[in-house]
Order: sequence, then C-alpha cells, then structure tokens
Amino acid sequence: LILILLIISMFFFFFLRTIKWYVLLKSQKITVPFKELFLMFSASFFLSSTMPGRLGDIVRVFQINKKGHSIGKSFVSVIIDRVQDVIFLLVLGLIALFYFSTLFSKSTIYLSILFLAVIIGFILLFFMKKGTINFFKKIMSFFIPKKFKKSLSVILDDLFYDIKKMNFSTLLLSVFLTIFSWFSYYFLLFLIALEIGINISFFNLVIFMGIVSLVTILPLSFSGIGTRDAVLIIMFKHIGLTSELAVAYSTIILITYLIGMGIGLGALLIRPMEISRNGKYLNE
Repeated sequence: LILILLIISMFFFFFLRTIKWYVLLKSQKITVPFKELFLMFSASFFLSSTMPGRLGDIVRVFQINKKGHSIGKSFVSVIIDRVQDVIFLLVLGLIALFYFSTLFSKSTIYLSILFLAVIIGFILLFFMKKGTINFFKKIMSFFIPKKFKKSLSVILDDLFYDIKKMNFSTLLLSVFLTIFSWFSYYFLLFLIALEIGINISFFNLVIFMGIVSLVTILPLSFSGIGTRDAVLIIMFKHIGLTSELAVAYSTIILITYLIGMGIGLGALLIRPMEISRNGKYLNE
C-alpha cells in the first residue's frame, strides 16, 4: 500500500506540474500536446536529478525551441515555473523558521528573511524594469565571448517581451497550481506517515517539509541525503518522536524521489530528448 501511495504521489505531482506548464505555454500561444509535455517534464526531473547543478530544466527550453520558437520565448514558462517554486519553498521555509524560532538563532532567521527579500526584489526588478535587462546585458558582456553577445541580446529581448505580455490571470493560476501541487504532495506524504505509524499532524508535517526545503534547496547532496535526515531528527525530537522514525520517514521521502526519477527515466526512453541540431539524443 505504501509503495502504491508513493507512486501515485509522484504521478499526481508530475500531472499537476504539467498542467501548470501547459497553462503558461498556452498563454504564450505555444501549443504542445499534454501527453508530450508530461513526458518532457518527467524526463527533465530525471535529468535534473542526475546532471550537475540540476540543469534538467534547460532541456525543457531546448524542446520548446525545437518546436520553432526562439530561445528567449522558450525560456519564459520554465523560468516562471522555477521562480514560483523557489519563492513558495523559501516562504514556507521562513514560516517554519518562525514557528520553530526557539530552535534557531535570530541571525539565521534574519539572514533567511534578507535572502528571500533580495531574491523577490531581484525578480520584481527583472520583470518590471526594462532598464534592468540593459544592466544585465552590460554585466553579461564582460563574461560572454564577443561572438555570442548579439545572440544573448536577442534572447534577453525575447524573454523580457514575453514576460511583459504574460496575462496576470495566467500568473495567478500558475501560482495556485504551484501551491496546490506542493500541498497535494505533502498530503500524500502525510497519509504515508500515518500508514507507518508516525503520529504527526498535517500542519507539523508541512512545517517540517518547509525546513527541509530550506536546507535541501541548494544542490549540496543527492536528494538531500544526510542533511534531510539531520533536520527531520531535530524536528521529530521537538514533538516527541524518535530518531528512528525520523530516519525511516526520510528514507520514504528518498524512495519517493527515486520513484520520480524512475518515472522520468521511463519518459526519456519513451520520448528521446533531442538537444542538438545534428540529431543527438539524451538517451543514446
């Protein structure tokens, strides 16, 4: 039963995330069959899990580009998708830090707030001020070889143009889908916790996952192995649960992650991901 719940949780999570991507692309007048998008998203999860720096999302950009759209236009939906994820997880993590403020130093909480404020501020500037794009171009010009500067300028112009055109109701719907998809995933993890005898409230589980998200959001280890265990041991101890239960639950989360990778690998085998003009595929 637990394994079935784990598989359902990942399929449902990928399904909701694909709906979100579909909505964002549709607002750009980019039409891709839902089944194909599902395979592309699932495959990108596998690639993000195995590629340095979790760069699997870049492959999604290439796939949209292969449909005849510019790189800049292809980047928009993926950037919005990932930015909304990061902000949601950071906000949830900050709420968790405040809730367990006795376990963390004030400097940790203040630095986390500052970090979130800087990220949100940068995003708002990037989305709202055209001058920011020009400033970004000037910075990039110091690092990009001369022969690529013109291409970069075109990509950024396309990116900025399509972001400005994005419908507010579409962005609002995508935010809702972000929150709904994550909470659906957490709810299934909650059901699994009850199934293995962990007496925990849904609220506490979400708060715990918020702390875990803050710790594991950086690619410092494979799927947060070690760091997630340590955080959950501290959190479980705080509500009177044993370290053994914390490690067992952390292992279940890891298994969920591995199941997601398995789904992604299957998607990659079903739909090869071409990444170059000469016809090379990622699963060759």
